[in-house]
Amino acid sequence: MAKIAVLYSGVIFQDMEFKKEKYKNVVDMIPIYDLPNVSLDSYIALVVPRISDEEYLFKEKEIIEGFLNQGKIICSFVQNFRKWLPGNKLWRRTDLNLKEHRVTYKREHPIFAGVDEYDLNFKEEVAGFFYRGTIDPPSKAEVVLEDHRGYTIMYIDRNSTKGTIVSTAGADLFGYAGSTPSTAQKIGPQLLQWLEDEYEDINRR
Repeated sequence: MAKIAVLYSGVIFQDMEFKKEKYKNVVDMIPIYDLPNVSLDSYIALVVPRISDEEYLFKEKEIIEGFLNQGKIICSFVQNFRKWLPGNKLWRRTDLNLKEHRVTYKREHPIFAGVDEYDLNFKEEVAGFFYRGTIDPPSKAEVVLEDHRGYTIMYIDRNSTKGTIVSTAGADLFGYAGSTPSTAQKIGPQLLQWLEDEYEDINRR
């Protein structure tokens, strides 16, 4: 499979997740503050985990936009409060109690093939882990996940740049499942395959 870069912020959960066997030889972890000094030429996608320094990303937003305009992919899992991501309209905290959160599929998507909605909403029968807020999608973006009130939780944007942006309202698609046995464990490997397929599609357009 093609190479994916993850911006690493020194968070132990990121280190634990991306050192798993399923990501071996596919994912490279790049310290976020090394971003201006690292060549991204060999990567098809750049992943920004849920806990990342957005002030720094805002400072280096031209690198992000340049990467996208090479026909590549950004996966943003942060709760955006700075406009470093093209087309993003920032994150809004939900006014619901965490126990009231419910994720629903707006449409079927290969990233979530075989993933039960229950497993997006509950981990060990506890709700509220998947998201804590919502985002407004850019014009013409493909909305994949929303909450039960119709607010967007995840979109795919192929129009704001020459590449593709996957943005969630804080849902870390690689790290969410953890070690808990559930259908949610399919998300990470299926996202990796989708990134490769999407990159090929971008470069056929």
